[in-house]
Amino acid sequence: MFDLVGHFLTSVSAFSQLPMFSVGWVIFLIAACITFAVKVAASQVKFGPKAFIQHCFPGQSLKDKSTVMDAVMYSVSKMTKAVVLIGHYGLIIAVSSGVSFILNRYVPAIQQTPTALGLIAVAIVACLVWDFSNFLSHYLQHKVPFLWEIHKVHHSATQLTPFTAKRLHPLADKLDLTIGGVLVGIVFGLTQHFLTLSVPLMLMMLGNINMVVTVLALDPLRHSSVGVSFGPLEGLLVSPKMHHLHHSVERSHWDKNMGFAFGIWDIMFGTYMKPEKGAVYAYGIGRGAEEDEKYQNLVGAYIDPVRAAIAVAMHVPDGSEDVMTPALQLRLKKLVAARALATAQA
Repeated sequence: MFDLVGHFLTSVSAFSQLPMFSVGWVIFLIAACITFAVKVAASQVKFGPKAFIQHCFPGQSLKDKSTVMDAVMYSVSKMTKAVVLIGHYGLIIAVSSGVSFILNRYVPAIQQTPTALGLIAVAIVACLVWDFSNFLSHYLQHKVPFLWEIHKVHHSATQLTPFTAKRLHPLADKLDLTIGGVLVGIVFGLTQHFLTLSVPLMLMMLGNINMVVTVLALDPLRHSSVGVSFGPLEGLLVSPKMHHLHHSVERSHWDKNMGFAFGIWDIMFGTYMKPEKGAVYAYGIGRGAEEDEKYQNLVGAYIDPVRAAIAVAMHVPDGSEDVMTPALQLRLKKLVAARALATAQA
């Protein structure tokens, strides 16, 4: 039994050494090839390189301003990744050290050597906490007005391509990593107090299992033209189709399916919505092409959202739709309609 667990851990560790950049694009291309072959077999499209490119990037998406901005932000994200991760790992180490220091003052350390199954358990718990931190950050960015101003950058994408995954304002990315760093740091601090595990080792374990979960959830397809559903597993795992619905401009789809890999958080917070079979979505913020257009340049994507967030944070929202999240807009309209009805009845 323990030999099998050991072989499993070794295999996962070896797989996780593959660069995520390569793994993501390989998954996207394999899925695109399969779905393209299905369309060719059904005589929906003709076989050929142009048709395949059109399948991967529908319409004029390769020339679209949204896609160009996606590619720019994707490149910036990759170039700054090392610096960002150093800060993220530093936060995890600082928080875990602080938790461990506090525990050492009040609770005797046990420091047991974990078994192979114990290592898997620690990795799974850390992965669940990390995934919840992503959901929590995403949830806050949809529900808190000044954070929504920053998150609008991501939702202003009118085409979904693999580049869209990194269409994030740096402050939104920082929020994700800060919440994740604090929560994971707490878990690592607790674990370090009771087991003989170092933070670097736990970081490696978390990276290993996150790689596996990312692949199983087909994360590279979340922002792509390939809409895959998980059938009966929808809700347990966040399928690419569920995330496509999340980007939809339809009001009924706003603030839905905010999970990263596991759908349990959406179910718990009441934000889960199952995609309809065969549904095709239009993407964007949901307030017209003019609003989306504002974010298709460097100033609109990096500078203006900060100005808007500061303006909203410093002033109490006055009911203007410009400073309100979609959910608050609907709530306000319902409240106004209810008051108008009550006035009329009086």
